[in-house]
Amino acid sequence: MLTDRVARSAEKLEHRYRARQLHVLRVSIRRIRTFLKHSGGHRARRLRKTWGAFAAVTSEARDWDVFCTTARTRLPADDYQAFRRLNRKRLRASHLAVKTLVASARWNRHMREWRAYLERTAHHAEPGDREPRTLETALARAGAALALATEVNDDRAWHKFRITVKETRYIAEATHPRSPHVRQVIATCKALQETLGAWHDTVVQLQLLDELEMDPVHRRLRTAIRRGKKLALSQTRAMLTAQSVFVPT
Repeated sequence: MLTDRVARSAEKLEHRYRARQLHVLRVSIRRIRTFLKHSGGHRARRLRKTWGAFAAVTSEARDWDVFCTTARTRLPADDYQAFRRLNRKRLRASHLAVKTLVASARWNRHMREWRAYLERTAHHAEPGDREPRTLETALARAGAALALATEVNDDRAWHKFRITVKETRYIAEATHPRSPHVRQVIATCKALQETLGAWHDTVVQLQLLDELEMDPVHRRLRTAIRRGKKLALSQTRAMLTAQSVFVPT
């Protein structure tokens, strides 16, 4: 159950920060928010908003974790060590924010309210089966976002398409039974999430670099990340050309 995954990962993070546990927490929250988006009602909207606020707190830690991994793979060892020294405080602060969040009274109140919501609604078994048209609606929304991304071709438009792909996958994975079409949708989403995720990481990292001091290490890293951004978007375009699930509308 998603709620159990959230609770277990939060408990582990409270005691000791681990990037893997943060990933589990964030994915679980995203899945919950996706299904709340289709639930309707004032309470569902309020709960979704609170989950979103919690996810936002964790974003900086996730971005810095990935940023450090990128720096380790793209920089020589000496440069990477310099990068870590320059940004040690930011990394630690982002991790502390996560630990503080999951230990807070607000988090605990929200978890109690969320469990009560599940018990009192038809979703008490956790969001799951959806009407077939929900997936088709998600595909249509993604098609519109894809059309905009290919036409405008800026970071914001591609980011919106990335989010619709992610939501489409979550809805498809909750569809039972899984027809060949649904399985194809899931496989295509997973493949696109790989390249779009890599692309989005470069966008975030270039933004982070804009906030950092102009150290030679940061300048060298920026050059490497820009190359990675171009490659990831090229791979995404090639993948889109070869598939038939997402059609620009």
